[in-house]
Amino acid sequence: MTAARVRSSSPDAAAAKVKRHPDDWYPTPEPVTRALLHHWTFWAGPDVLSPVWEPACGDCRMANVIADKGYAVIGTDLVFRGGIGQGGIDFLLEQRPLAPTIITNPPFKLASAFARHALSLRPQHVAMLLPIGFLGGQWRGRNLWTAFPEFGAPQLLVSLRRFSMWPGDAEIPVDAGSTNMDFAWFIWSRMAMAGPPRWFDWKDFQ
Repeated sequence: MTAARVRSSSPDAAAAKVKRHPDDWYPTPEPVTRALLHHWTFWAGPDVLSPVWEPACGDCRMANVIADKGYAVIGTDLVFRGGIGQGGIDFLLEQRPLAPTIITNPPFKLASAFARHALSLRPQHVAMLLPIGFLGGQWRGRNLWTAFPEFGAPQLLVSLRRFSMWPGDAEIPVDAGSTNMDFAWFIWSRMAMAGPPRWFDWKDFQ
């Protein structure tokens, strides 16, 4: 079968030309973060929102959405890319949580290490945007899913509609296509037990 030609002016054609970012910097579309905060509230105590640490903040797109919802936010990253974030901070070397809640979209190649380190810091809550396939894997079975019993299983908030994440300096729409991955928010909490998976459509939060 001959593949249909994509017009050079289309989003898919632009996406095909984008190279992988060397730092795995792929900002989270704002509607995806809004969906998380709509379905889950991160409490520090009765009627008190928890401060949030975004440890892979990039240009602070996710951090800004979280701040808009009334949370105090600390943004850090290895590389300073503007906004309210602070550069030069290696999350994997930090020995204590900078806030009781950690929310992030970790670098793809470091996702397992980020999740394990976040839980090892023993914050109150951890939320990470990860591929659904993250649920599998023998290493994660030994070193993540059963290693932190105080958190229990993560709550899953699954995106019903696929979305695109492109390198931070690429101007390509969130619905440009060209993705074969399904994503979910993985939410660990020491203050609430996980229930059945929940679902969201990010287009409801544009």
